[in-house]
Amino acid sequence: MFDETHPLVQFKLDILRRAFPAQDAIVFGDIYGVEGAYTAKCIEYGCSRALLIDSHETAPWLRRRLDQPAIDFYKGDFADPFFMASVRETYEIGVAYDVLLHQAPLELPGR
Repeated sequence: MFDETHPLVQFKLDILRRAFPAQDAIVFGDIYGVEGAYTAKCIEYGCSRALLIDSHETAPWLRRRLDQPAIDFYKGDFADPFFMASVRETYEIGVAYDVLLHQAPLELPGR
């Protein structure tokens, strides 16, 4: 849940604020539990555009996206290198909070 009074959320927002000013941002995995809130914060902090990449969509996220035309969305798995190779734009800021949950388990050699 995105509660701006929660210490962890405040910590993440503080890190994000330090990256500004910036014109644009790409955000990975910002749907689960927060409905694209960090992507919206990028616009609030001054980006003229922000792209969210996630493999999920929710009704609250779709409403937020429609309300903020400066936000774009690519539905796909950012752990897939072929999908990520299709993202050709460049961005001043890259945001990747809690994305390790989406990564495949690490396999150690010889096990």
